[in-house]
Amino acid sequence: MNSDFQSGSLASVGSSDNSRLSIGYNRSTRIGKDGSATIQFTSTFPTLPDLALRVYVEAKATGRGMKQQISLWNYTTNAFDIVDTRPATSADTFALARTE
Repeated sequence: MNSDFQSGSLASVGSSDNSRLSIGYNRSTRIGKDGSATIQFTSTFPTLPDLALRVYVEAKATGRGMKQQISLWNYTTNAFDIVDTRPATSADTFALARTE
């Protein structure tokens, strides 16, 4: 996590129950070009030809002018692919990113 931990735990991301993992921009380390707060989850994914990966994100922001972005690691290009970008809102926003 490249940000300041504020509240919650990893268990908070397991369900949509308003128990949240809250993070914030770390001003002391100036993470990201625009002062981004980033959290990264790592998992394994089988390399079967007809499998799809679905990532569901429920998020909200307390600041104005922010964006929410989902990126997935591409082992072929050895870089992150942005699969969803949208304005962050002060209400819960649901996003689905998937590979096909």
